[in-house]
Amino acid sequence: MMRITAAGLRAIDSPLGPPGLKLDEYRHDVGVTWLWTAAREGAFGPLGELETERAMRSHDARLDRRASTERAGPVLWAEREGVGLGTYTSLGRPERHYPDLMLSTRDGRRVALELELSSKGRRRLDRVVGAYASDRRVHRVLYLVADPRIGDQVAAAAARAGIADRVSVRRIGRAGIGGVDPNDGRGRPPARARAPRETERAR
Repeated sequence: MMRITAAGLRAIDSPLGPPGLKLDEYRHDVGVTWLWTAAREGAFGPLGELETERAMRSHDARLDRRASTERAGPVLWAEREGVGLGTYTSLGRPERHYPDLMLSTRDGRRVALELELSSKGRRRLDRVVGAYASDRRVHRVLYLVADPRIGDQVAAAAARAGIADRVSVRRIGRAGIGGVDPNDGRGRPPARARAPRETERAR
């Protein structure tokens, strides 16, 4: 990874300061990249489509702009990619949550993939899991965690929301820089080394 330095910024007369590195965010971003690769190689079952968080946010932002500028009336919630959190922004728009990845199986079922490398607290976790509970477009949610305590928190939130049957938790290795071990000590990519058992595949 390369970052511009303060001297480099001065050389181009930039008023900005040098960018910082948030290690947790970096590990998460790299981990999501490995998950994307694993999903593309079939680690979570036969794949139809695969969307990133950024693509889903961009899609919904375009719908928001269209609804506000064209005065075309409210856009159907079913057209949104994010799941509703039940609250609103200062602009009066519904707040939404976006998974790290959303995959669609070949038969059209949607599975949200969440890479949880840090605890988000009970209140925030309950909001997210509750959003999945109220959105039947998402058939399953798979949380991938490195810390078993975080996995227990997710399972408890799913039970409180009444969707324990729709939420699965899987442990991943911490050896890799992204929180997902790219080689698993055996020289194999995560798509094969970490492939779920048949009973855990997206159904």
